[in-house]
Amino acid sequence: MDDSQTRSSVRVDVWTVTPEGGTERQVTGQVLVSLPGVFPAGFHRGAGVSFQGRVRPPKTALVPGLFDYRAYLRRQGIHYQVFTQLLSDWELREPTPRPWSDRFQSWAMQTLARGLPVEDELLRLQWAMVLGWKTGLNNEVALPFMKSGTLHIFAISGLHIVLVAWIFVALLRFVSLPRAYCGLIAFPLLWFYTGATGWQPSAVRASLMMSVVVGTWVLNRPGNLINSLFAAAFIVLAWNSQQLFQASFQLSFFVVLGLALLQSPLERHWKWLQRPDEFLPDDTPPNVVQTIGRHLLKNLSVSASAWAASLPLIAFYFSMVTPVSLLANLVIVPLSSLALMCGLGSLCGAGVPGASELFNHAGWGCMKAMVEISRWMADWPGAWFYVERPSRAAMLCFYLVLVAWSSGWFCLARWRWWVVASASGLLLFAAVPLLTGWSGLTLHILPLPGAHVIVAGTRWRPAAWLVDCGDAQSTRHVTVPFLRLLGCNQPPRTWLTHGDVRHMGGARELRQDYPTVQFLLNPAQFRSPAWRQLREETGRKQFVAPGDHLGPWQVLHPDPTEALPLADDKALVLLAHFQGVGVLLLSDLSPQGQHALLNRHPDLRVDIVIVGRPSTGESLSPTLVAALQARWVVLADGAQYLVPSKQSVSNGLRAHGVTVFETRINGALSVKLAPGGPVWTWSIPPMTGAAQHPELTEEADLEGDRER
Repeated sequence: MDDSQTRSSVRVDVWTVTPEGGTERQVTGQVLVSLPGVFPAGFHRGAGVSFQGRVRPPKTALVPGLFDYRAYLRRQGIHYQVFTQLLSDWELREPTPRPWSDRFQSWAMQTLARGLPVEDELLRLQWAMVLGWKTGLNNEVALPFMKSGTLHIFAISGLHIVLVAWIFVALLRFVSLPRAYCGLIAFPLLWFYTGATGWQPSAVRASLMMSVVVGTWVLNRPGNLINSLFAAAFIVLAWNSQQLFQASFQLSFFVVLGLALLQSPLERHWKWLQRPDEFLPDDTPPNVVQTIGRHLLKNLSVSASAWAASLPLIAFYFSMVTPVSLLANLVIVPLSSLALMCGLGSLCGAGVPGASELFNHAGWGCMKAMVEISRWMADWPGAWFYVERPSRAAMLCFYLVLVAWSSGWFCLARWRWWVVASASGLLLFAAVPLLTGWSGLTLHILPLPGAHVIVAGTRWRPAAWLVDCGDAQSTRHVTVPFLRLLGCNQPPRTWLTHGDVRHMGGARELRQDYPTVQFLLNPAQFRSPAWRQLREETGRKQFVAPGDHLGPWQVLHPDPTEALPLADDKALVLLAHFQGVGVLLLSDLSPQGQHALLNRHPDLRVDIVIVGRPSTGESLSPTLVAALQARWVVLADGAQYLVPSKQSVSNGLRAHGVTVFETRINGALSVKLAPGGPVWTWSIPPMTGAAQHPELTEEADLEGDRER
């Protein structure tokens, strides 16, 4: 793995803090500290260290629905991040022996690599599955599993713990040990595996649940999955109530609850598919085809129950629905079980010559099959699609209807019509926002480091147009997730205003998620290598010229025949009228470019102007402001500091009665264009969003950063 692209993060218990130029102070708490590269030997859990770096609060979500890193860390008692630049910023103060779990992980990784020629992607996936090593599960590798709905196999959770417990108990029962002795031996082994994989919250929850189930079996008491589930949930929440707000806890809880409530009703409804020949006696044993069909229908019931129970939560947290997971799990889960068994067999047989090598090659083959099948199924038409985030009311209605169906209330004659009427009312109530939502055009202005992105769309096509995409990291962490959040499945037609890498450097990342995206390119020439590479690449692209009309947009600038020296002089300018409201998008057009625009269009009048900050000069020249007669101006600047020239621009505009919005203060903005005038909203309270902290250097998902 390339260390230059690796960023290590670690939670540190802090005892003393020395501000720059200040005196040492005693404190208590945790911070999240990051370092480019990998920590060398000696830096491990429990070691005493001192370090220096920049301290700041974690990033918040740019818009509601994107991952809120600050809220995620706050629920774990972490309120600050520290960014260190070099390894020399760290000093090892109190060397201590490595914890046993770290030593076990190092030994296990070496054991799982025995006999394999190289450390490749498949081996790292095996480490992730067996040992919970998240570092190897990067976004590119995880994407096919996410689209096929099978990413859960890499979390040390219920599937792993159930399989481990089953293996231990089956081996002990094979040698005819009584139940009590099986439990006394299986419990420590189960919790040893949980500790060896790093005490991950999902593994602890699954181990608690399995301990309750195995304890019921050992005591020879009648088992009840729902009782065991709520007992484990009570213990987990009594230990850490903040687990309730974590997506992994909610998904685990509802998936198991769905299996308990839905599997049996589904199997009963599908019994007609297993009906034997009516001319044969009832005690006739099933043939091979019937036996295979029975197992397939049972597994399909399990997959459908888990999918239905997790559907609203997956749509809420990931803005995605994966119908293909109903079939993918029937194949991937058995293969993952075989791969996990091979991994455990390799570890248990490490002392037997050749045993680890044999298991490792078998596990590598299972992993290879899983990757290829996931990619193949993810490419099926309709295998997955993005959806707009559902409301909490809609999710509640969905679960109430699901519980009513699983309880058989729809089948009771005296309650049937009441239940049907209530369910219809709940579904209608949940659908009201969808049916009565805003159907006109909405513009979303997202401030990014050194640029801004505009997403324009309607209720039924929420991202029909995209103006710029940002640099590579901004596209990966903001633009593409925001398009997913809107439920954008059709690629937006994308205007690239000029060759600045801050505006279009993420074109390749955008094309990875939307391969058929069409780029509408500025006709001017730019010296940027990223721009030249995009012009030479194959794919859907079109060069536009002044006077061109594409949809509602009209190109006003630049004219390729004009000799304009700077890139900002040649930024693409777009004009559109919606519901009688004129909108002018200036990108970060320089004063010289604004002067050229005004010379060609002296009668230009608009209501809304959206402009960024050019590299030189003010955002809006007084002459252009007076000529446009705009009533609203958006200064789209993601900088975290006040710019004197921009401050004078905003004050001058307000003095002339112009309403000014500044993204560095208001955060990301949305405007709905209505016949009576635009309706403005801002998504983040002032000075708390990404406009305050524009650096986009950390990767984080719903489980947090990938720690090392």
